[in-house]
Amino acid sequence: WAELYSLATKDIVQQGGCFTGDARIMTHLGLISIEDIVKSKGNYFASTHKGFKKITTKFDNGIKEVFEIETMGGYKVKTTNEHKFLTFTQNGNFYLKKLSDLEVQDNLTLLPSQFIDDVPEVILKTDIPKLSKFSNGRKVVNLPKTLTAKLAFVLGVYASDGSRIPDEYAFSKGMRIAVDAKRRKDLAYLAKTLRSVFDIEPILRKGDGNVINVEVYSRTLVEFLKLNSLLKENSNNVFVPESIFTSPRQVVEAFIAGVFFGDGGNRGGKGGFRLTSVNKKFIEDLQLLLLNLNVASKITKQARGNWQDLYTLNINGARFMRRFFEIIAPYNEKALDNAISVRDGFYNFPVNILKRFVYMTGIQRTIAYTNPTTSHKTLAFMESNITGINDEDLEDVEILTSTISDKIKKITRLGFEQVYDLEVEDVHLISGNGFYTSNSRRGALMLMLHDCILTLKNS
Repeated sequence: WAELYSLATKDIVQQGGCFTGDARIMTHLGLISIEDIVKSKGNYFASTHKGFKKITTKFDNGIKEVFEIETMGGYKVKTTNEHKFLTFTQNGNFYLKKLSDLEVQDNLTLLPSQFIDDVPEVILKTDIPKLSKFSNGRKVVNLPKTLTAKLAFVLGVYASDGSRIPDEYAFSKGMRIAVDAKRRKDLAYLAKTLRSVFDIEPILRKGDGNVINVEVYSRTLVEFLKLNSLLKENSNNVFVPESIFTSPRQVVEAFIAGVFFGDGGNRGGKGGFRLTSVNKKFIEDLQLLLLNLNVASKITKQARGNWQDLYTLNINGARFMRRFFEIIAPYNEKALDNAISVRDGFYNFPVNILKRFVYMTGIQRTIAYTNPTTSHKTLAFMESNITGINDEDLEDVEILTSTISDKIKKITRLGFEQVYDLEVEDVHLISGNGFYTSNSRRGALMLMLHDCILTLKNS
């Protein structure tokens, strides 16, 4: 019936929504670009609000006109105009809406996820050219065979607050990391980690102001990092190494903790945690990594006149600050500088969507009607009292308790690009760059029919 109706009306079920190739899909093997998934012969399982589900079909849809959608929080994705995004009514009924029908300030749904623990560590290249007879004085260092959590922490620290030591004969003769001299515990931890990872003794030197420079001299080490695309040239081109996106959870967390170690701060309360950089793409990639560590964040920009603009990743709200604290606390003392906020309200759903659930015994005590956003306490109550939810509400509650809400800031026409699509079994929804959207035909059918049935019931 649905297929015949679709054919007749050309409305309910249409192929057309696609991502550009650089959109990252959260899979059981990490955040992988949709282009790589489509071109790969391997099997992937994509993150959904019902767990990881198998990707059953892959589409290369050719070149189409694309648009970039950006949220108030700074999340971005590029899709075709026909791509359907998951949104919701004022009553909390979820449905799919084409990008062409969306406007600034419309609500969208984002899907926080979690990197998997048992993903194999990324294998690193260690085939550095053998030393020649003219390479006297080169230190023997340990070259890790895989990207471990300790190495990821060092890479995060270096990315945020490190630099190359210049060398007139080579690309560099070592690496230097600046540390606040007052952070004696942090300084000792970094030196200990460098010894453990590379089996080399770092040199501590007084830097400018209240800074201690932690220096490691080794051309072999620099060549190793460069060989594995792990070495930035300067702060302007700092990047998240591609291997981080496909690493186990503990490795991704260690990299984030390293970045916070170098360029992070804890303002406490409403101020929250923050990560800063002059490189916007670096901050955007960190935001996507964090969303897939179950931490939502917001990007802000500070214009600094003759200086480069500064981009800040802000982590606010009690639940996300607590989760972020768990990530960074084992690695540095800055995590303890100020107390975590006791309030939520960051990236929550509007409070009016909970009115349909007031039939649940006890839920009234968890809803703060004077607050414009729902509380995590209310959603936690719904999760723990799932048997008290009406059958027709279960699907929406599962999405409510697994996702977060953001609003559209702007939609920009970009031009024409190669685009791709995927189909996921059972759920037929997929997260691209964190945006929860329809994938191929069945997802549109499922939620649009759901919306049609609710409309008919209400009428």
